[in-house]
Amino acid sequence: MGNFNQPPGDPNQPGGPPPGGYGAPPPGGYGAPPPGGPSPYAPPMQYAPSTTPGGPIPGSFGLGFAAGFFGGCIGFILVLAIAKGAETKRGAKIGFIVSIVIGAIFRVIASASN
Repeated sequence: MGNFNQPPGDPNQPGGPPPGGYGAPPPGGYGAPPPGGPSPYAPPMQYAPSTTPGGPIPGSFGLGFAAGFFGGCIGFILVLAIAKGAETKRGAKIGFIVSIVIGAIFRVIASASN
């Protein structure tokens, strides 16, 4: 009795299973260049630049303002930690300050009405 997991046929015979058996990684492993090297006719790989061609990424003041205003401390900290644009960070600072001022005004009005 043979191994039931092996496909029939001799691996050394033509037309048999590939080297290493069925399901084995290709020669050289996954991600290796094809046998014989990359094609000389293939275009070179091009990657997008990390910043815009005119300098750093400017960011979005409105999105930063919304994150600082509606997100409170957590939104403000996340924008400062993650955002790359200076305008986004400036918007988050101003939005956070505006939310604190509006909150203080509401507290004064609430305490004066009692």
